[in-house]
Amino acid sequence: MRKLRNALVVGGMAATVLIGTAGSGFAQDAGADASVAGAEGEGKWDYYSRTELRNVDLQVRDTKVDGHAVYVQLLTMAPNGSVTAYSKRYHRTGADTPGESWSGLRATNSAGIAAATVRVCVDDAGSDTCGRGPWREVNRD
Repeated sequence: MRKLRNALVVGGMAATVLIGTAGSGFAQDAGADASVAGAEGEGKWDYYSRTELRNVDLQVRDTKVDGHAVYVQLLTMAPNGSVTAYSKRYHRTGADTPGESWSGLRATNSAGIAAATVRVCVDDAGSDTCGRGPWREVNRD
């Protein structure tokens, strides 16, 4: 499995995803699974504060030999109901290869994070074919 080691900014200054360098030692608090014809994805995370998730782990697997890349994406919902979609994490090498995974990510949103889930998509012609997991409440403040 491959790990990305660079910082990403998504959705302007309000939301960012960063790679962490060391785990916190906490068990992961929550997670969600999502699937759509051709792809499966999973996400797990730890609640850190009203505005941050840490130890975000994402996985995606291509389940259909069709020549289309697949991706997984973390989604967070602020207390006001607005949804932030973070960076798309792609698996481009096909269904006959292991999926991709990314570990130690952070998600921050200055508007707050009340819930999170993952979306998994097939990057096909036109708008992508996507499925979303259930929203998991995360805000404990």
